[in-house]
Amino acid sequence: MSKKLSLETWTFVYIILFFLLIGMNFFPFLFQENGRMIGGFNLGVEGNILHVLSGIWAATALWYSRNSMLYYFRVFGTVYLLDGVVGLIVGKAFLNLNLFRSDVAPHDDFLVRLLLNTPHLLIGGLAVIIGFMLFRKYAN
Repeated sequence: MSKKLSLETWTFVYIILFFLLIGMNFFPFLFQENGRMIGGFNLGVEGNILHVLSGIWAATALWYSRNSMLYYFRVFGTVYLLDGVVGLIVGKAFLNLNLFRSDVAPHDDFLVRLLLNTPHLLIGGLAVIIGFMLFRKYAN
């Protein structure tokens, strides 16, 4: 018999995920000499703030109601997935405001763009699936 994860469980997973991302900033062994995390990621202040706000939003949705959780997965997932798609195509993402900054050069190498945007594509894509497909029966 297959057990499905509840909407509350998925929301809790996302809360933990975002706070783990913030926590990674406090483990120096994850950073290389170039200052990038795990070799490629550079979580600046904007990224950290967005991750904290994403975790707080998920926690608030979990505390508030099932509809709030669905809204979280649908809106957050769509925006996060779109950020990954834009980053993959253009080479600069919009959530960290790099898309709008002329002093930030886009990544030319497609493989680099793919690696840098994979977390947003996966996390956002899964959130979209959770919000729009797995739990659509709870929609108003």
